[in-house]
Amino acid sequence: MPHNNIFFNIIVPTKNRKETLKYTLQTIDAQDYDNYKIIILDNNSSDGTEDFVKKCNNKNIIYENSNKDLPMNENWERGLKFCEKGFVTVIGDDDGLCPNALYELNIFLNNNETEIISWSPNCYHWLNLDSKKKNDVEIYFASNTKNKFSKFDSDIILKRIIDMSSLYLASPMIYNSFVDINLIKRIKFKKKNNVFFSNGIPDVYSGLILLLNSKKFYVANFPIGVAGISKSSLGAILSKKIKTPDDIKKSHKYFSINRVPPIPSYYLCILEPFGEICEEFEEARRYLVNFYRLKMRVEQEIFNEAPEHKKFYKKELNLFITEFKKKYNFIQKLKIFYNLLEINFSATYDRIILKLDNNIDNIDDASVEILNKFNYFSTHEIQKKEKLDKNLYYTNILRRLGLYNIFLTIFKIKKIFN
Repeated sequence: MPHNNIFFNIIVPTKNRKETLKYTLQTIDAQDYDNYKIIILDNNSSDGTEDFVKKCNNKNIIYENSNKDLPMNENWERGLKFCEKGFVTVIGDDDGLCPNALYELNIFLNNNETEIISWSPNCYHWLNLDSKKKNDVEIYFASNTKNKFSKFDSDIILKRIIDMSSLYLASPMIYNSFVDINLIKRIKFKKKNNVFFSNGIPDVYSGLILLLNSKKFYVANFPIGVAGISKSSLGAILSKKIKTPDDIKKSHKYFSINRVPPIPSYYLCILEPFGEICEEFEEARRYLVNFYRLKMRVEQEIFNEAPEHKKFYKKELNLFITEFKKKYNFIQKLKIFYNLLEINFSATYDRIILKLDNNIDNIDDASVEILNKFNYFSTHEIQKKEKLDKNLYYTNILRRLGLYNIFLTIFKIKKIFN
């Protein structure tokens, strides 16, 4: 190992999920690296989580129970007080790290100057999930580079996200990144409330605020973390599937979303944390929300909704867009319109979706399989091409040519201006 071992702070928020938390901790304990600590933030569990953690008898674990229900961002925030040095990440209690992840990151961080190192969102659908996707893994491959790490310009990525050219997943969220604690402290110092996670959607908020306050970041082009989707995952709360407008209203209340209407849209929800950031940092207002492309994106997201729900969502969307336009002057609106036809060359990631054997039923075993499958397909190009998600593969070609958003705009031109 390099002489200077980076210290990693791994924050694990949890609530009533000791059965999945067990395997999350196993993925960390299995690391070929020991300079880290695990900060378990128990959000008032009632399933025996505290007893379970104490029985682990792990010297690397710090455990703290809130003893009352906290909003997600407040629960995450209290974990930062335990982070004095090194790099910080937040992983869910049904997520995990791949083998050798910390060892690989330590080597990179010892040889490269950066405050943020992120990774692609490889995913495991737990076997306990009531879905056709259960025991599926999604493995991502950088499609236009053979480098293990890629460098990105923070300003360009933030502009594309707010321009609605890219989803928030392109940002280095603390949920899929390690971030230098000193960067987090500087951001907190700039804010009046001295709070880092000051929005009800803390993962999306963190990605945007980190982009605004950094010049560059790196992305690992191999499996580091695995996002788990289990039967109790909060990630499905904002999903549009099998939801009614009342369900969406409840979800918005849970996440303290009050800047956007109750529409099941990931793109629209970007505006909730971004609105918070614009109130905190004057310089954030120079990034213009492309309301033309936003309308197109949201209408795509609600396309398969029940007719009666879709009617409600479209009405809410049109009212919101009409009011939102009033924020911008004529010159800004002209620039937003011009951006519809701007050529954007994007780094892309191809995807393979595989069904694992039923003897694999947890994130620990799945993380090993994901790394093994990634290594196999990385050296077997023919087999990889046969397994690639074809729809994503072809749209990625357009993205690399800088033409994807232009084609999409032309194809959806009537919806944009209707």
